[in-house]
Amino acid sequence: MNWIKLPPGPNQAMQRTLRTCHKTCCLVGDVFLWLHRFPSVRRGRSCAKFSVSLIFVSLGKMKQLLVIIMCFLTFLTGCSRAKLVEGGIYCTPGEKGGYSAFKILKLDDYGVHVRLYSNQFSEPPKKIDESTLYMAGINRKPSETLGMGHAPVSKKSFEGWKATFVQQSTVKEGELEGYKMWLEGKGGYF
Repeated sequence: MNWIKLPPGPNQAMQRTLRTCHKTCCLVGDVFLWLHRFPSVRRGRSCAKFSVSLIFVSLGKMKQLLVIIMCFLTFLTGCSRAKLVEGGIYCTPGEKGGYSAFKILKLDDYGVHVRLYSNQFSEPPKKIDESTLYMAGINRKPSETLGMGHAPVSKKSFEGWKATFVQQSTVKEGELEGYKMWLEGKGGYF
């Protein structure tokens, strides 16, 4: 978020307060996403109560209304979802229309290591049953997209994917086999 430089005085104090509130809201959003990994939280137990309590403990009473407004605005703009996460399942528009799913295996300074699935969706999925995800190989049907266990994609290339977060998952040890081979071979990025 870009902040306008204001002259010294009460305006600057308000700007500092807004920055603090924005950072707090992003932190609460990140905590919410982290908590959402656990089944009891996904069923809706006390997640909102925890988030609101965290906000009110971290800031004084005079700022509560401002924080609530900032949290609402942060929720609308998706502040915490802008960050890529390892184990996250995302979708991206497909080359032939529809949407393709992929999982982020690893993140590093130069790129994103993904697992590309062959599943196609007519619209961006809100939730994906992970047991249905598959990778079609060389002997795939003409209508299937090629899957790939590991694809190292540069950050610049990845920006063009227009990836949308679907849900948090975990990276299994077996899914990192291609990544480990890439590390040993000192591979590059697409």
